[in-house]
Amino acid sequence: DSDLRSISGLASLPSLMELYIGNNRITALDQVQQLRDLPKLIILDMLGNPISRQGEYRLYTVYYLPRLKVLDGLGVDSVEHAEARSQYAGRLSIEFLNEKIGHEFYEHIHELDLNGCKLRS
Repeated sequence: DSDLRSISGLASLPSLMELYIGNNRITALDQVQQLRDLPKLIILDMLGNPISRQGEYRLYTVYYLPRLKVLDGLGVDSVEHAEARSQYAGRLSIEFLNEKIGHEFYEHIHELDLNGCKLRS
């Protein structure tokens, strides 16, 4: 209950294992990307944020944070990990492009070769 709207800046906490930021004002799914570089994060609680009411929130979070064991108080099992991979792996998305290109500045890109990226429709 801290009125948080963003979770940027946490990458400087590589030993963080548990993060409880429920009941705040985090709305955008891409905020989950801010947590990708936390290698020890296994417990995340964002319940009560607007983001947690989005239909794709749970699978999106499980896919982009594959080391999670508990999300919003519920265990994450291998079936859910498989479902998240099925939903998001190989899909062309903004997150995929950011990961492959290394930035979000697309206006300077004139040609992009994604051969070998195993994209699917």
